Amino acid sequence: MPTYPTLSTGTTLIASLRQSVCSPVRVKQFAGGQVQRWRVAAAYLRFEISHVKLRWADVITLRNFWDAQGLAGPWSLPVGAATYNNCVFSDKLFTAQEQQRGLVNVSLKARQVLPESTVAHPTIGGTQPSFPAGLVQAPYNSAKRRNAIVSDRETGPRYEYDYDAASLIAFDVTLNALTQTERDSLVAFFASVGGPWAPFNFTDPDTATVYTHIFFSMDELAVEKLASNVYRSAFTLVENR
Repeated sequence: MPTYPTLSTGTTLIASLRQSVCSPVRVKQFAGGQVQRWRVAAAYLRFEISHVKLRWADVITLRNFWDAQGLAGPWSLPVGAATYNNCVFSDKLFTAQEQQRGLVNVSLKARQVLPESTVAHPTIGGTQPSFPAGLVQAPYNSAKRRNAIVSDRETGPRYEYDYDAASLIAFDVTLNALTQTERDSLVAFFASVGGPWAPFNFTDPDTATVYTHIFFSMDELAVEKLASNVYRSAFTLVENR
C-alpha cells in the first residue's frame, strides 16, 4: 500500500491535522417523542491535512502522489507513531496557494474507506458509560427545551401537548486545550458509544446534576491539532428519553 510522501525536510510538514471519527448512525424522531437509532457502519476516520510554506519541489511531490492515487487509493497516512490505512483523497481538485514568493500552502482532505482497526467498536449493555470526568472546559453553554407540540389558533387559544413532564437539557461543549491523553480519551469514548447511537451519563459541572440519558448530537467528532500536545474539539450533547 503506498504511503503519504515524506517531504524534503524529512517530515510531512503538517502544520495542522483535523481528524474526525465518523460513526454513521440514523436517527428517527417519532411524533410521540420517541427516538429510534440504528448504526449504518463501523467507525472510520476523516482527515484535513494542512501544509504551510512548502517549497515548490515538495508541492510537486504531493501533487504527483495525489495524481497517482486518484480518488480510489488506497494509501496509508503516518501521523506521529500511528499509521492510518485504507485512505483515499476526498476532493477532485488539487490546489496550491502561493502566499509568499516560492512558499506555498496546500490543504488536502482524505477519508478511510474501511473501518479503522484502532477505533473500538461499541458494545451496548451492562453498566451505562459516563462521559470522561474532567474534560469539560469553560466556556460552555447549556440550554433547556420542552419536548412538546404547540398549536396556536387564530382566535387566540393555544393547545399544547407535552411528551415529557420535565424539559430536556442540551450542552454545547468547546474544548480548546486538550492534551494528547485527553484527546485520546474523548475519541475513544465517542467510538465506544457509537457516536449518537447509545446513551451515556453526563455530569453538569456547574450543578453536579447527573443526566442519565445523554447522546452526542452528531455522527462525526472533529479534533484539530493546534500545537504540540494541544487539541481542540467542539460538539453538542442532547438529552432524550
